[in-house]
Amino acid sequence: MDPFTAIGLAGNILTFVDFGIKLVSEAKNIHTSVSGTSAYNDNLSSKTQQLQQLTANLKAARTASSLSTQQASFLQVAAECEGVSADLTALLEKLKARDPKSRREAFKAAIRDRRKKDKKTDLELKLERCRQQLNLELLSLTRSESLERLNKLIEHGQASEDELKSLRKNVESLRLGSNVSCLGPEALAQIRSLLNRTDDAVLKVRQARVLDGLRFEMMNERFEDIEDAHYKTFDWIFDDDASDSEEWDTEDETTSEISDETDEDLEDRSDHDPDIEHDESSRRASQLLDEHSEGHLVSAGRPSSLADRAQSSTDNDKDGVQDDHAMHFAREKGSVDNSSFEWSVDGDLPAEDDQPSFLSNSEIPVKSTESPTYSHSLPRAPLEEALVKARDSFITWLEQGTGIFHILGKPGSGKSTLMKYLARNSKTESHLRVWAGEKQLVLGKFFFWKPGSALQKTIKGLARGLLHCLLAGCPDLIPLAFPVQWEASMHRETVHIEHHECEPALKKLIADNRGFGEHRFALFIDGLDEFEGDHAYLARQLVAWTKESQNVKLCVSSRELAIFQDNLQGYPKLRLHDLTRSDIRRFVGGRLREMDFSTRINNDDNGDYYYSYPPRDKATQLRNTIVEASDGVFLWVSLVLRRVDAGLANGDQMGDLMGIVESLPTELESMLRQLLDSIPPHNQRLAYSMLSLTHFCIPYDSRVTLMQCSFLEEYIEDRDFAMGLATRQFTTKETERRLERAQKRIYGVGMGLLELRRQGGRFPSKLSNALGSMVHLTHRSIAELLESRHFEQERDSKLPNFDPFDAYCQTWLGQLNRARLPKLYFAPRIVEPRVTWTVYGDRHVHSLFSYSFVPSFRQDVELRIVQHTDLGQPETTSRFCKFLDCTYRTAVDSKIRIALEYSTWHTNLTGTLSCGVEDLVILACTHLGFHEGLLLRRDLSEELISCCISVYLLTLPEGMVGLGMWSRGMEMLRRGPEVWCRGLKTLQVLLDRGASPDSNLRPDLEPAFHHLCWSWCCFRYQPSLAVIALMLFYGANPRFTLHISNTKLKETATSDLFFEAYGTSEHPVSESEHGVETVLSELSSHLYIRAVDAHSEDIITKRGRTIDLRTLVSIWFPGQSHVLQQVIDWILELGVPVDACHRLQLQSRFGHLLRPFFDQDHPGFIGWEPIQNGWPCGSLRRESLIEVNSDDGS
Repeated sequence: MDPFTAIGLAGNILTFVDFGIKLVSEAKNIHTSVSGTSAYNDNLSSKTQQLQQLTANLKAARTASSLSTQQASFLQVAAECEGVSADLTALLEKLKARDPKSRREAFKAAIRDRRKKDKKTDLELKLERCRQQLNLELLSLTRSESLERLNKLIEHGQASEDELKSLRKNVESLRLGSNVSCLGPEALAQIRSLLNRTDDAVLKVRQARVLDGLRFEMMNERFEDIEDAHYKTFDWIFDDDASDSEEWDTEDETTSEISDETDEDLEDRSDHDPDIEHDESSRRASQLLDEHSEGHLVSAGRPSSLADRAQSSTDNDKDGVQDDHAMHFAREKGSVDNSSFEWSVDGDLPAEDDQPSFLSNSEIPVKSTESPTYSHSLPRAPLEEALVKARDSFITWLEQGTGIFHILGKPGSGKSTLMKYLARNSKTESHLRVWAGEKQLVLGKFFFWKPGSALQKTIKGLARGLLHCLLAGCPDLIPLAFPVQWEASMHRETVHIEHHECEPALKKLIADNRGFGEHRFALFIDGLDEFEGDHAYLARQLVAWTKESQNVKLCVSSRELAIFQDNLQGYPKLRLHDLTRSDIRRFVGGRLREMDFSTRINNDDNGDYYYSYPPRDKATQLRNTIVEASDGVFLWVSLVLRRVDAGLANGDQMGDLMGIVESLPTELESMLRQLLDSIPPHNQRLAYSMLSLTHFCIPYDSRVTLMQCSFLEEYIEDRDFAMGLATRQFTTKETERRLERAQKRIYGVGMGLLELRRQGGRFPSKLSNALGSMVHLTHRSIAELLESRHFEQERDSKLPNFDPFDAYCQTWLGQLNRARLPKLYFAPRIVEPRVTWTVYGDRHVHSLFSYSFVPSFRQDVELRIVQHTDLGQPETTSRFCKFLDCTYRTAVDSKIRIALEYSTWHTNLTGTLSCGVEDLVILACTHLGFHEGLLLRRDLSEELISCCISVYLLTLPEGMVGLGMWSRGMEMLRRGPEVWCRGLKTLQVLLDRGASPDSNLRPDLEPAFHHLCWSWCCFRYQPSLAVIALMLFYGANPRFTLHISNTKLKETATSDLFFEAYGTSEHPVSESEHGVETVLSELSSHLYIRAVDAHSEDIITKRGRTIDLRTLVSIWFPGQSHVLQQVIDWILELGVPVDACHRLQLQSRFGHLLRPFFDQDHPGFIGWEPIQNGWPCGSLRRESLIEVNSDDGS
């Protein structure tokens, strides 16, 4: 062998020896391992299986339908990863030793591992690439999908109970998954970031639930209802530079419109000449001085009038003291606010803001070449000094003051408009931040509204509204204010906050914030005089809030009532009507310009005193006269301007218009009375009916549409006009013409006391086009006038026996017959389901069927039934029933079918009911307890009657007092018996009409009566002796049973123990040779009964854990149970469903015993007998309960 060959052979031998050593070592490892494979392969197999399981879970979490492109790509990568993992797992399984204890098998496994090394490596590389791709897809998907949903939760705070449960469950899974090692660092970081985001989302949802519990219907209606003021009205209160940058306002309509070309030339030149603006200011100042040195053109022989006084106030300025109308302040540069209620001015005012002048174009002084600064050289007028003083006082209070700032004013002087501006203006907040310093500033507002709901004019509503504002602005305070509700928000989608809890919660926030609190509260409360209650108590309460903590201050407004002035004495204040003359002047000028006064004024020479005046000077003179007489009351001015506008339309001359202004009383109440008295005789009936109808709707939080109001003329002529109408829709042109005429009648006949406002909020545009705008009273002062004896006497003389509610119903029926109502009015799309609707004030209606947030036929019918019931006029019931019957017939003509979604909170019963629109009238009469309406029609189907009794029984628990209508607190207790009587009578009418006592909304469901019994086992509902007796009198199936398990659960917060319980319903369906066949079903929800309770232990010990209805009535009504049990035993012994023949036997045998329990006409009626024991008082909530074993339970 040659040397080189020997070297090669030695090298091969060494390689073989090395391979053999490794092979023997690997075989030894396999032999000693438990799994039958090498440590490397074992580790690789574990990671592969982990990744395989992860991808399988990811795929299972998503359905194949409705996948986005990104989701599909993610699942494709996951599937590929799963496939490679499966291949590698199968390979590693083959490489295992069949018998790890055998050295031969271990050696064979080592050889197989060496042979398959390349394949194994290739699969490893593929798996690594899949893992990296999976990381990228997961990063992208969590960013685009999860964050999008979480951001929506954080933004809106709206999530269903199931969503929140799912979120919490998946978050816990994600927390566990974030510890796996098979994902890359970027994916893990993204997951952990997502976890932090979910915490924010859950927090936001809980906060929103508590805030929703505080919110009440129409809470912000008054605030939103206040009209924005005329452009730049009250532009002085935030003008920081007014004291050192005033400009004399000398241009009127004449001088400001000398020449469009001149103005444009000045503007063009100012772009190139920095001195041109200064020269223009000098020209204006020179003009002002010339104007006051020469005087105005006023006839010496003119009779004394308001106009003379307005003119002389300008002529008699001496020593440079100008009329207050001539002043305006410069707006702070760069601080423009788009609010229409802006109180700071930038640059020159528009023409309507300028000082009136009687100079003709030829009398304008030549521009001065001097450039003196007139803003400091000319003395201030008294009003300007008052404005500056008021402004400085208010800003000082915002930045440094404590306690209360009181804004007083006459009715109609603009107090509410000012308060709305202050509450939402960014400058208010900027000044308050100076006061807050390092502490967090939180703003709150509440606007009392006397014509509104109870909560809009009481201390309960004040506390509730302020809390909602404060907690919405600073949600971190929610656990402090409402700790119980905050805990409940984790488990309950609906959080309930009682009225009596709100005032203590607000006081707690204030008290906790005293001294070194971290927050400062600034509260704006408008209309103290509209508070319904003890005004002195309210004032003392407000003072107490501010004295209790230096971190709370209030800005309040009211009329000049002595009670408020006395109680708020010593606090800074301003009298608004003394400061608004320049603003009224601006407002009047703008309105005259909108009227096109200069063009429309009649300039014929018919002996008119003002004939020689140029049109623009006439406008100026009229403006000054109105301002002089206004006494700072905007409402007075607004009404006067409407009369002026009507005069222009009638061709009045200047003298006529001045006569109108001078003839009107300057006191608002006297003026309103005169306006009523000045209505032409042929329009008085219509005017009084429009005013009465509009005023009638205010307490019911409803409004009259323009279309509805248009039918008043027909109603006045014939009260039955609508009930005789055949259904025929107006054409589009007919609709337009009718709405246009009605609008003219509102503004013409209404004498400015009525106005139209666009329908806002969620009002659909199609419905708005068909019905027009809403009719409103111009101001609350008009409502007060309409409540006066003077108005009532005048109306009764013009419209004897006028019933505003009947007019409300009949005009609505006319609208229903004629208006082109869209289908969504009859079948609205339910986007946000809600089963409780606040009809008005504290009157709520609870129904199985979801209510819409937009006006609908169903809600309009229910509103009128509730109104009729509340009015308590039995003599009008027959006419109202006839109205409902006509409504039913009109709905039949529509031929519209709808689908009503229903749900019950206490038994988890859900589904959809298909019916005609006309059936909504019958269903409304049922669940609102208007039994008279059910007697109208004899053609109701058996299916509808069964549906009605099911609706009644399933709605009864939530109705609290016997039907769907309920109120809170003392009002509920006061109305309870009356409402129960109606509800019980309704149930009896339905049973008399042939409704089966074992009915439900679907034939396959348990009897609604059994669902009612189940709900009575809950803590919040009380059993009714009258209802049980009445149902048994008609043969209701008594086979309801409560089953209590041995399982104990512990509440995490209190460690209290509970038993789990469920209900069953047994129903006989047929009789065969083997006996009666029955169907046994379990009710869908479970109940949790307190275990550590002496009464529960006693009942369970004596009666066992299976408690039927027979036993329950003995617990609830021990004094009457012997009668009820006799009837139950008779029905059970019968063994078959009770038919008509059986029912007669039952009533004949037990009627005399049962009637005292349900028949309200029976002399021994005891149906209102309170229950002796409300056991089991169970809870339907399981979220806070955990299962414990018997040892823990003991």
